[in-house]
Amino acid sequence: VTTSNGMIPEGASVASGSFAGQDGLYTWATQNPDGSIKEFGFNIPLALVKAGGNFDVDGRIPLPPLLLEKTQYKTFNLVYLPHGHAPAGVYDVPHWEWHLYVISDADITAVDCNDLVVPTKEQLPPDRFVLPACLPKYGMHAYNIKAPEFNGEKFTQGTYGGYYHGKFMSVEPKIAVSQLLLRENT
Repeated sequence: VTTSNGMIPEGASVASGSFAGQDGLYTWATQNPDGSIKEFGFNIPLALVKAGGNFDVDGRIPLPPLLLEKTQYKTFNLVYLPHGHAPAGVYDVPHWEWHLYVISDADITAVDCNDLVVPTKEQLPPDRFVLPACLPKYGMHAYNIKAPEFNGEKFTQGTYGGYYHGKFMSVEPKIAVSQLLLRENT
């Protein structure tokens, strides 16, 4: 996710990192005059999107100090899945996911899927449901029943929630590589 001109906003708090041996990844945040967070985003080099590969890649990218100080977010994880994942016919396309966790690295590592407590309907945003299928480090996912991929259309992008011990642990946007490549000339 970048600003409309693809650049880091002026005055942004920035953290940089490398991913799969490639530099040029940045997370950034800007603030309002009152000190609250105005925007948060990350820049991913188009070369990295195009490089693809035939293997899953999973890595941590530092968060900007401003975001760590002003929000509940603690860890940013970027994942590339060249073959997608289950369920078949839904998310089995090459795509990128990023997980913005509200739990510590130690707590992420402790997500071992031995606890399959599903959050209550009251804990979920409207139109969301959770399947009792768990992935180590990622927990269970809250899906939007109104999302295009659950209504006869192909998955292109969306935002999901991660839960473990019946509690919220991350927000997870994901986007198909085909969608990212559409932005090549913008």
